[in-house]
Amino acid sequence: MEERRKLVNKITSLIYQQNDIIVTPYDTRTIPNISISDYIRRWERYAEMNDYSLIIANIILDKYIKCTNNRITPNRIHRLLLAILLIASKIYEDISFSNAYYAYVGGVTLKEINFLEKSILKDLDWNVYVFNEEIANYYMS
Repeated sequence: MEERRKLVNKITSLIYQQNDIIVTPYDTRTIPNISISDYIRRWERYAEMNDYSLIIANIILDKYIKCTNNRITPNRIHRLLLAILLIASKIYEDISFSNAYYAYVGGVTLKEINFLEKSILKDLDWNVYVFNEEIANYYMS
């Protein structure tokens, strides 16, 4: 629960209220009706994500921001977070579900989640490994 709160607080502090000029694969036409906190809670419940994976997701979000310089907007955050949570789950969870299941949990189609996964990996130049030093820095911040 503490890790969810930290991730939600970080996202909330990063969200710009206006859409960015640059359109990304994560943008939606309308803002989803589910809060970020509830979206992460849903992911924790149905995708069995643990606190450690939320820490990894938080670090991957930092990498995304540094690599792309894209703003986090209300129209962007849900699909971006979905892609990041998917990657964190696949890499660091003992149980990995199919993309079809993750799509169901995230509220998108299989085609969309596959596209989002490819997009985030491309945006990060496949640099999704999280080093122990990054985790230590996370705990110290």
